[in-house]
Amino acid sequence: MEKIFKEFNSNLQQFTDMLKTIVTSCDEKTSKQFSDRYFELNQESIVNLMDLAEDLATCKEFFNGNPEMELSPLS
Repeated sequence: MEKIFKEFNSNLQQFTDMLKTIVTSCDEKTSKQFSDRYFELNQESIVNLMDLAEDLATCKEFFNGNPEMELSPLS
């Protein structure tokens, strides 16, 4: 059980670090929203991170299952 907990914490930290890297290129308002919602050290932020990871996994499954769909790049 301890190994699973360590792996979970490690993966959650990696996900958080990746998000922080992405957010550095965002405007200040967006950066603050992410910081407040996902990067605080509390249970609510962890729940929010888990929900975001699940949402992104669902998007990945959708786009992998529908390769004809294309995302237009953000400008």
